[in-house]
Amino acid sequence: MWRDLFDRVLWVPLRNLKLKERQTAGYNFGHLFQHEYFSQHPEGIQLAQSLWNVLQDTNSSRTLFILDGLDEVSQDLDGDMFGFLEKLLNQPNVIITSRSNAILPTKLDGVHLEVETVGFYPPQVTAYIENAFTDQETRKTDLERIEEVQSFLQRHQLIQGLVRIPIQLDVFCYTWTGFSSEAVPETMTGVYMNIEEILWRKDAVNLEKPAQRRMQAALPGEVRKFVKDELSLLELLAFTGMHNDVIDFEPKHRKAVLEHWEPHECLLIDDKLGRVSFLRTSSTSATDCNQNYHFLHLTFQEYFAARYFTRQWRTQQPLKCLNLNNGEKQNIEPTTFLLRHKYTVRYDVLWRFVAGLLGTTDGTETLRFFQTIENEPRDLFLPQEVLNTALQKASQDAKVVLLKSLSARSAVLSHIQGTLPNDVLEAVAARLEDEDKDLRQAGR
Repeated sequence: MWRDLFDRVLWVPLRNLKLKERQTAGYNFGHLFQHEYFSQHPEGIQLAQSLWNVLQDTNSSRTLFILDGLDEVSQDLDGDMFGFLEKLLNQPNVIITSRSNAILPTKLDGVHLEVETVGFYPPQVTAYIENAFTDQETRKTDLERIEEVQSFLQRHQLIQGLVRIPIQLDVFCYTWTGFSSEAVPETMTGVYMNIEEILWRKDAVNLEKPAQRRMQAALPGEVRKFVKDELSLLELLAFTGMHNDVIDFEPKHRKAVLEHWEPHECLLIDDKLGRVSFLRTSSTSATDCNQNYHFLHLTFQEYFAARYFTRQWRTQQPLKCLNLNNGEKQNIEPTTFLLRHKYTVRYDVLWRFVAGLLGTTDGTETLRFFQTIENEPRDLFLPQEVLNTALQKASQDAKVVLLKSLSARSAVLSHIQGTLPNDVLEAVAARLEDEDKDLRQAGR
């Protein structure tokens, strides 16, 4: 379709810009092309320079850049590399992929079209469910089971949104047969707990557990005891990823987690990760130790991270907060971590899972959890991501009101300047040079 428009399509995983070996002064397109496309070629430097020359001669007009994963770098780059990111984003023809929590640089020329990937439409979800509960040999449809699933989804609007994602719907249908008719879960957390249990029963075979043949008759608590090492690994991996805003776990990430993982027996981490249903890899080789892993879906990472937080919360043990950039570890009390991140957007679903997991007990811990949330500090303005977006995309009148509000409370503003990321402060400073006189005045 685009053959007449472009001579080349260049896919750039933006997360690679954070790699240590790329942190050089004056990073440019020649460096990028050599690293991404020609690193194994004996004439890689010359080929990269030739490609860059073509782009310069044509002003990149015949090149389409697919810039993948803006959310993974939007808050992590600075200096020359952040400047290079801005040059990438401002190429004439770009497609930018990102989760919703990404922050666009203030110097971005503008996005022509924003599209949200929502997965299946409701009729497609219905058709998928009907096919999932149809015997592929006899073509006999289990109408009763289909009715059960449809009735459940009608009662749970949030889960309706989740199953529009194909992989989520596939897992949901696969595990539905494991739900007893008397104990169909009524919450999102309950659904994930059931999915987790059913997949662990299946994975016990791949993990070669001693009691794998009797696993189908095991009680839920017993299932998790058999896989306690693998479960603790997933929990720590998921939480560490959330803490570092990482969803694609490279070998160096797994090595950092391994140093703080305490299994009950000697296990090979990559061997275990390759055998569980909750993770996926882009590699086709099961023996490739350099492959990256990611969770089946972001919500599964959030779920296992919530399991880790909940476990530490109940036992009142500190959280192991690893910094994947420098390898440092901090032990942070769960209460302190909650107060620090209760307004952080990327933790929103995690906190929902925590509330659901705590709610499976007598309610005492749930009450303590919500009482902690109600404690200070309270958000006097807006979450950081919302504030940054408002300063970039709101109407002129709304920007004036927001800037005047910040300016009028100078004492609080000085506090905010110590906590907001640099790109938010840059967005405020950028208003000082705006063509609109009212905006310039409000930003002072």
